[in-house]
Amino acid sequence: MNNLTFLDKRLIDELRSKLNESPIFSEDNSLKDNYDLICAVLDRLDSSVDYLNNHSEIPRKEHDFLVFMMYSSMVKDASKQLADGLEVPYPFLDPNDDNNFKFFKSFCMGKPLNLDEQIVPTDDRFFEYFRSIAFAHPFETSRANFLKKNDKEIHYSPFVLVNNHVLSSFEDIKDAVGVRVYTNKAEGWASILDVKISFATLKNFVISRFNFLEEIINWAQEQINNFEMIWGKRKVNRSLTNLEILEDIIDILSTRYESTYEIESLLEYLGCEVSLATNQKSVAKFRNMIDSHIPKLCDAIDNFNYDVIYSTINADIEVHPREDVENMADYQIQKIFSYLNDEEGYNNILWGLKMAEEFSQGFAKKFVTINPRSMSFSEIKLLVRTACYLKNEQQKIG
Repeated sequence: MNNLTFLDKRLIDELRSKLNESPIFSEDNSLKDNYDLICAVLDRLDSSVDYLNNHSEIPRKEHDFLVFMMYSSMVKDASKQLADGLEVPYPFLDPNDDNNFKFFKSFCMGKPLNLDEQIVPTDDRFFEYFRSIAFAHPFETSRANFLKKNDKEIHYSPFVLVNNHVLSSFEDIKDAVGVRVYTNKAEGWASILDVKISFATLKNFVISRFNFLEEIINWAQEQINNFEMIWGKRKVNRSLTNLEILEDIIDILSTRYESTYEIESLLEYLGCEVSLATNQKSVAKFRNMIDSHIPKLCDAIDNFNYDVIYSTINADIEVHPREDVENMADYQIQKIFSYLNDEEGYNNILWGLKMAEEFSQGFAKKFVTINPRSMSFSEIKLLVRTACYLKNEQQKIG
């Protein structure tokens, strides 16, 4: 594996993408409490992996090794924190699993620790000891259980060791890194120990904990599958009227934490009263076109294909004229739909009405009559959409 990219950052991107694939993680009561945790962990992993991938050669300075250990610790703790928060089994603490002793066992049983096999800590526990003593946090390691079992030994560390450290001996490990340790169970020179491990082994340990993200990705996919299995039992009731079908779609989308705004607009277009008889024929053409797309929208809901909903509405229903027939038309349409809402302020509503008046005197007057001062906001928007649709159809014919 390339030393510069020993951690595959695509796992972070894949997990983040999986979270963005469904709103359940941020919206459902059973999952949203952990959403911030996952996002925070991913952000921390972004910076940690960037650093580690750019500083993956054996460190030559104490500072470099300490920073490497700091980011490695973040990676290891990230996996454990995600496992605990999401209740995903974390297999690395089981003392009965030989796989949990494959990285550091030989260093524990060899010099200078010389631990009996029965009290050798798991890789995670040894890493925690090594990290603590490397950071001198705390300055002593009386909390390390395997040292307590070894006649209540306590270790203190004055500094870390890297290959160019003049006081360290690395003959037995070519890529050694370590910590200088003072033990309370010996005297004189015998109380000074150099606890060393292979840097490559340390990196492999970090890789294994980082790759635990694959389990979190699997967990996320399982949540999506479970929700979609439940949601998939409810199909759109196509025996209803088109207005009722749209209402059913809105209810389904709401239970799935999806946006209902676009479908609510279609419901408004179909249900809005038309005040002028002269507009009935044009509006009927627009509404018939909406009706023709409802089966496609139903299929999209039943198949969880929400992109089809939005692309259909944008491409076929809420269209703009294909040519820029009037320079201000797009701006007018934008302000009409942004400002003609009851929640807007008075000045914005006035500007929206002015834009509707100007729009009504452009190409729209060939297809509909818009009286902004006497029509409801809903009717104005319906007529604007109708004019745009009919102009677009006219342009298709040429």
